[in-house]
Amino acid sequence: MKRNIIAIVTTNSGVLGRIGNLLSRAQLDVDGLTMQKLPGKGMSDISMLIDTDDAHKVDHFIKQMDRFVDVISVADMT
Repeated sequence: MKRNIIAIVTTNSGVLGRIGNLLSRAQLDVDGLTMQKLPGKGMSDISMLIDTDDAHKVDHFIKQMDRFVDVISVADMT
């Protein structure tokens, strides 16, 4: 099942790398990843398309990601 995870993060260096490391540790397969800067706010929007049947892994990933200082909000939009 494909899951669409959306995160709003501060535009600081290394944010995308930390999220990528978290995805790797969670052993989640990424089908698509986009990041775009939001106009005039110092924030970026990250959209991840994840292919997994394990809802527990996705929920755990979201909880871990929400603990990052640079993450303002994260949600599963599926």
